Amino acid sequence: MSCDCRQPIEPTLPPRGTLFLRTEIDHLRVKIERALPEATVERSWLRVSGDTDALRAYVARLAVAITSVESERLHALVVADDEPLTVDRAFESMPFAVLQRRIEFDWLGTAIASRAFTTHFQPIFESSDPTRIFAREALLRLANSTAPIGHLFSVAQEIGLAPALDRVARESAIDTFAAAGFSGKLFLNFIPSSIYDPVTCLATTFAALERNGIPFNRVVMEVVESERVDDVQHLLRVLDFYRERGLAIALDDLGSGFSSLNMLGLLRPDYVKLDIALIAGIHLDPFKATLAQRLIELAKELKLAVIAEGIERPEELAWVTAQGVDYVQGFYLARPAAA
Repeated sequence: MSCDCRQPIEPTLPPRGTLFLRTEIDHLRVKIERALPEATVERSWLRVSGDTDALRAYVARLAVAITSVESERLHALVVADDEPLTVDRAFESMPFAVLQRRIEFDWLGTAIASRAFTTHFQPIFESSDPTRIFAREALLRLANSTAPIGHLFSVAQEIGLAPALDRVARESAIDTFAAAGFSGKLFLNFIPSSIYDPVTCLATTFAALERNGIPFNRVVMEVVESERVDDVQHLLRVLDFYRERGLAIALDDLGSGFSSLNMLGLLRPDYVKLDIALIAGIHLDPFKATLAQRLIELAKELKLAVIAEGIERPEELAWVTAQGVDYVQGFYLARPAAA
């Protein structure tokens, strides 16, 4: 399966093909030969061939014969019968553990390819009037389901589908937002590591905005999982790409740890969202209250708009409003819902 943002997603297992396995660990090779006695040798690889069901069975048999650590150290590659094992193709091998996950979640690739998703929206309200909607945050859902699918983004990251899933999420959100005729701003979540090249990965996003007649300045890109960013310079290039086109930037989970404060100085967003865990029960916790007050003061000094998210009680709403946050969001005010 390709992780290219715009390439079609192929099934992990072809109709007929060969599973190639390679290791330099002697005892692991012995385990493979015992689990798959039909395996033959081709150059430095052990190989077994068959149709889709047979390949799936080979993977299942081997999975119970080796440890999780060994599955990370075993190189695996599946090649269709009509495709030769070239040197370039061999370089596409992956840990056996990743191959297992790809097979387990093959349905995710199918769902992405068929766009079997819908978008729900959670309103963000003005704190001065919690009945007035300022913006809506887009949240991806599987079609015919209301359950959050945040864990699928982690899985997609593991198996190389994160760019494709991230792209489908943005396009679904834009199309649904426009079809509903919503006013106000649109908050779009994005995972920085999913955008390896802004020009390539974001082309369809900007095309969707233009196709639907949504001005770029109505869109806010919300950085999630910023604490996991390994390449800050890459993230800054992505954000510059957004800003040059008139989009605003929001930083999620401010107050969740030192990393979020560090990111605040590096990313210099237009909006900051106070962490849900910080807001929960804040009216009863002097420590949380003091921390939140300082963060709100800091944001105001930096001329950043503050959003308090995760509000689930009237007391929490009253507290953050009294502290002068600009916008509020949470189940107490409105749950995510279909357009």
